[in-house]
Amino acid sequence: MADRFTITRTTNGVADIRHTVHGYGAAADMVAGLRGADMAMFNRRPEHIGYAIRPVK
Repeated sequence: MADRFTITRTTNGVADIRHTVHGYGAAADMVAGLRGADMAMFNRRPEHIGYAIRPVK
């Protein structure tokens, strides 16, 4: 398994946040934090925002 992962958040299909971290656990925690902040802002899970975790090659 890769040791570095890139987190990408897309809004309406356009990448607006991209960050690389070490370890899948850190990547999953960051996505959970972003998702929680987005849910708090919209008071629900916004349908126009997507999240992805991909290994760095």
